[in-house]
Amino acid sequence: MLDVRDTNYQKLESIGDEIFIKIAYPSESSLLQSYPNPANNSCYIPFTLAKDSNVSLEVYNILGQRIRTINIGFKKKGSYTKQDSAILWDLKNDTGIKASKGLYFYKLTGDDFSAIKSMVVK
Repeated sequence: MLDVRDTNYQKLESIGDEIFIKIAYPSESSLLQSYPNPANNSCYIPFTLAKDSNVSLEVYNILGQRIRTINIGFKKKGSYTKQDSAILWDLKNDTGIKASKGLYFYKLTGDDFSAIKSMVVK
């Protein structure tokens, strides 16, 4: 038996003449580093979910003031690490004004998960 995984971490198995796809879900929820970092026009924030969850992202400035809330909504367990599935932040605050240069913190919250990372806006 050959162990092959596609880009979505799905395991492809062959038994005899048949091929099966087994979905391998993340064992832990995680928040990954935003990219690009430092960001200039926008950035993507990748994450994984070990359980189905309601997800939101909050962005804080260096003073700890929340400047943006992005309610993602319900997401199924899985990996959201590619550009087309990660969270897009347009580097704007809740009123539509572009964030100034500097250090920011972003917090991902799920039903039973929360994590914080930092990023730089240039």
